[in-house]
Amino acid sequence: MPHIQNPRPRTLLNSRYSQDLCGSSTRGGEDPERQLYKLWERFHLEMSNEEAYAHMQALISQSQSALVPQVVEWAHKLKQDYWTM
Repeated sequence: MPHIQNPRPRTLLNSRYSQDLCGSSTRGGEDPERQLYKLWERFHLEMSNEEAYAHMQALISQSQSALVPQVVEWAHKLKQDYWTM
């Protein structure tokens, strides 16, 4: 596990909110440094603004081209059209 140099997320680590985001609490035996790493990994804090923007654009493109939401939307539209007749 790499050592994280940015001290900013450490303030989040101490809050209950960050513990919920990491999926465990320090009382559960999880190392606080490991929780910090999970937080860092989940929010991609190592990215610059430009990298984060490109990453979000890629996620949006992937979600728009996903098959399951399209099938669900089609079924929902079919149901609405069928029941409104």
